[in-house]
Amino acid sequence: MKERLVYLVPGFFGFTSVGAMSYFEDVERKLGRALLRRGVEARIVRCATQPTASIPRRADALRRQVIRSGGLAARELHFVGHSTGGLDVRMLLTPGVKIASGDSGERIARLTRTAITVSTPHHGTPLANHFITVHGQTLLLVLTALATSGQGRGAILAAAKAVALVARLDDFVGRREGLLDRLAAGLLRKIRFDRRDPAWRYLGEIARDQGAVLQLTPEGIALFDAAVADRAGIDYGCVVTGVPARARRSG
Repeated sequence: MKERLVYLVPGFFGFTSVGAMSYFEDVERKLGRALLRRGVEARIVRCATQPTASIPRRADALRRQVIRSGGLAARELHFVGHSTGGLDVRMLLTPGVKIASGDSGERIARLTRTAITVSTPHHGTPLANHFITVHGQTLLLVLTALATSGQGRGAILAAAKAVALVARLDDFVGRREGLLDRLAAGLLRKIRFDRRDPAWRYLGEIARDQGAVLQLTPEGIALFDAAVADRAGIDYGCVVTGVPARARRSG
């Protein structure tokens, strides 16, 4: 019997896992259980991505992962894209889009039944505008330079050990688990100088391609929307998230 596949697609700066940190932490298990309660059996696939690469490159990487996971032989396909991952899904499924040679993209689209976007910047994001400023470009430059040089990796490793020490001091004085503890436990306590460490590979991907920075600006997304269209026969859904305004204190 052919499978039903659900693909989880990460967003800008996304990854499947780095060290002990998982992008879709516990989503796979909870989604699987929720589907089973409704009598739906599906295999859930967490997708990798290029963290800051251009949307066409990310969409093509998604296409290749669908093929590798057996998607072309599936009964039906479903996509859940978070943040920029939702744009990757939209581009992959657009009628007539050509992100690679052959007809695999078209075959994937014909098998797709639903496409859900979660917190996706369908109108662009101010975050992208920040990264095209001098300060934003400097931040990316420093980050990638640190990751791709021996001295830089040593500096990050030293900082990781310092963070881990602070986290242990918090434990000693009885403070509850905070952000430092979670970062240290998830990544920094386990980071190594070895260039094969997943953390360095992740930062190296950022160094190689930052094409999404311009494309995610409101102006870039306006061009994206002019070229990308929904496909008939696919149910699209959009989950919008927000943070309530903080109540002002009187006096």
